[in-house]
Amino acid sequence: MKLPEAPFLELNFYYANKSEQEAFAQLSYALNNLGSKLDGEGYAHKGVNIKGQAFASITDDLMEAVTFDPNRFEETLADQAMRLMQVHIHDALDRQDNDVIDILTYVSISKEASLIDKHPIAIWTDGTAFDPIPGQEIHARRLGRLAYQRFLALIRQTEPSYAAITVEYALECPTDLRARPESLAFEDFFISNKYLSDKHLNTISELYTDAYVEMIDVGIYVSCYGYFNPRGISLHRDIIEERAVKVSRMIGFNY
Repeated sequence: MKLPEAPFLELNFYYANKSEQEAFAQLSYALNNLGSKLDGEGYAHKGVNIKGQAFASITDDLMEAVTFDPNRFEETLADQAMRLMQVHIHDALDRQDNDVIDILTYVSISKEASLIDKHPIAIWTDGTAFDPIPGQEIHARRLGRLAYQRFLALIRQTEPSYAAITVEYALECPTDLRARPESLAFEDFFISNKYLSDKHLNTISELYTDAYVEMIDVGIYVSCYGYFNPRGISLHRDIIEERAVKVSRMIGFNY
């Protein structure tokens, strides 16, 4: 078994109306429902009443290796002296490769945000297919298709407020987006119709008429990178970055 290598392909999810511990657990259960399995290993912060203490970076406290029984996962999550930060998942993207181990993790946020906001939760998997190396095209297209399919499946099961597929970039929480809207996360992203109004979603749809836009039952998915949409549509980086700031502001100031 091997852990993913950088650059990481990251599926990121933010939940405004759930505790981050509930979101972490729900994503774990959703992955299990889709055929991925916990392997009983991970990393945690440990200490008396650790769960009640705010943290910004996932490395603010010592990350200690832990093992647990996947069949008693709820007990592990309920342990008040341990804050489970990362768990290993067998094949989170359904690559049909039993040797693939991926990571479910909290995402670091700023110190200021940690006092009033929640951490996004992410799946980290091997993204070396997206390195600009000749001969990677077929691998990248297959992995991109699997990421797109698993991303939407997890969205439907867990209903995040917003979410994004990124490569080596962490999704920001709303507080950090308000402070610094120049985010690179909103190239391939989802926004819930419960988080932003229909008017906002229509504005986004109109903003991305030249991108891939998919309206699903729980919101809108926009993709500007050809590997993460079924039509292979890609937009120029300058266009993406300009529009991403507008999306960041919509998300941040709706919080």
